[in-house]
Amino acid sequence: MATLTHPTSVSPRSISFTAKTQATSFISPFGGQQQVVKNGGQWFEASITYPPLFQEQADTLIGFLNGLNGMVNDFTMTIPTHLRMNSGSMTITVNADGNSFTGHSGQIGRFAVATSQGNRLVQFTGTGSLFPALPAGNHTLSNSAGAKFRLTSNDVSFETSETRLWGTSITVRDSI
Repeated sequence: MATLTHPTSVSPRSISFTAKTQATSFISPFGGQQQVVKNGGQWFEASITYPPLFQEQADTLIGFLNGLNGMVNDFTMTIPTHLRMNSGSMTITVNADGNSFTGHSGQIGRFAVATSQGNRLVQFTGTGSLFPALPAGNHTLSNSAGAKFRLTSNDVSFETSETRLWGTSITVRDSI
């Protein structure tokens, strides 16, 4: 497996993030009570849509996406500026629960890259809380490092029309 870098000459038009938590629920067939078991896995998936591209940009993007070889290779992509945490980098101490931390606050809704966790994407979800959970201990977060992703499918499709513009969208997840 190789790690590629998303081309900087082609920017997404939009990115839609989905926070995923691995959990299972059971409903009693007798009383209807529900039991939910959290299995511990948490990650982000993102749907990335690209604007209409002229041939030169499309060639760059198509070459990059085909180079991913489906789900085989992962890639790094810088978080868009308007989504990044305010600080360039910081160190936080994650508590035993994995979701709460000390060391910095005031970043609710912002994203960062946990460089101490293989460039994993994290989001500040409240004052002193994170998603996804990180192992307890000290972690370095950055707003300039590329977050690591992988395609969720081996299929990549493109569309074009008589306008000679190309378009595509992909779905990716944390490469954990």
